[in-house]
Amino acid sequence: MTYTAFITKITNVRKHPNADKLLLGECLGSQVVVGLDTKENDIGTYFPADGRLSDEFLTANNLVRKLDAEGKNIGGLFDANGKVRTQKIRGEKSDGFFCSLNTLVYTGFDTSDLKVGFAFSELAGHKICEKFISTKTFSARDKKPREKSKFPLFHEMPDTEQLAYKLDELKDGMFLVITEKQHGTSQRSARSIEERMPWYGRLINGVLRSTAIQPHREYKYVCGTRKVVLKDFISHTGYYGENEKFREYAHKRFDGKLHKGESVYYEVVGYASEGITIMPVCDNLKTRDKDFIKKYGKTTTFTYGCPPGAHEVYVYRMSMTNEDGREVDYSWDKVKHRCAEMDVNHVPELGRLIFRDTFREKFLKIADKFVDGDSTLDSTHIREGIVVRADGSKFMCWKYKNFSFKVLEDIIKLDAITPDIEESQDVA
Repeated sequence: MTYTAFITKITNVRKHPNADKLLLGECLGSQVVVGLDTKENDIGTYFPADGRLSDEFLTANNLVRKLDAEGKNIGGLFDANGKVRTQKIRGEKSDGFFCSLNTLVYTGFDTSDLKVGFAFSELAGHKICEKFISTKTFSARDKKPREKSKFPLFHEMPDTEQLAYKLDELKDGMFLVITEKQHGTSQRSARSIEERMPWYGRLINGVLRSTAIQPHREYKYVCGTRKVVLKDFISHTGYYGENEKFREYAHKRFDGKLHKGESVYYEVVGYASEGITIMPVCDNLKTRDKDFIKKYGKTTTFTYGCPPGAHEVYVYRMSMTNEDGREVDYSWDKVKHRCAEMDVNHVPELGRLIFRDTFREKFLKIADKFVDGDSTLDSTHIREGIVVRADGSKFMCWKYKNFSFKVLEDIIKLDAITPDIEESQDVA
């Protein structure tokens, strides 16, 4: 789980329609609100949403809000927590924060050496930014050291990179599949090799200081979150408490259905138990967006059509791992075929296309057509976004989130009533 700032140009700089002292611009596919001193093609630092500016950076640039004796703001744009937000400013979208290279001068680094495309979180020994982690999420991390897994071929799910920052990874002729991204908790199940060393093997190997006795190897079913192998289904983070059983029920959907070496990666959505949702409910009133509240109501509950107390699984990836540990991904069509055979859902497919270099610069505009709108599974809440997958034997995918969802995500994290279960595993 990483977060970086980017050196980039700001383009399409134009007047803010509702504010005389503000402008609009675009950085890496995102619209930002900036000051009047910003010019077209200025090179500066772009901080994507969901990061945190360091205390030193905030102080050096007077970016924290302060009030004078008359109650007027004499500081900057940020709360003391330094969170980079997705929000509307005077009715216009602002996704992240763009600022002049002069904000980095205090580090002593020669900013003339900073080139477009450079990504960083530290500069000349000074921390500039980091991933924003709420105190609730940090306290919910699994504090126990992870034990060596008895399933060495059960691969973790890698992080999904942001599409806007990885457009150079798209190659001419790539077959791309676009699917709906869902707001749930990730899980993986496999029929994988378990290695067990008999007691006499440990004894003999220990005495001889050798590996003369090899562990027994047997195919068994195993389950895990993105990073953690679950020995049982008692909560390992304290997030769901006694309601962690939904993970066991989700895992059992694949019991007796997987081939030897097969792994399945999926999202679990809906409810952990009666009255307890897998992902937090959001207070829509805090968006201050009348149109959004009118359409979706006072709260957003990411149910994906599940009735209270129920959950559902949606597969987004399957692979085959041989006895040497080499993992080969199934094509998307084979994933769909295996899901039909196992009688389980796959994530909704939204479209397919062949990528061409000629539309690289406008590819985010193409992706925007799939990002916005309701979830295809439940019109009572918005779509989180999309995942763009390069179909092939090596799993490659990139995520692209809906602006309105990112606003809700900000609200949920800043409320800090509950931890982010996915992030709590990453900071373990």
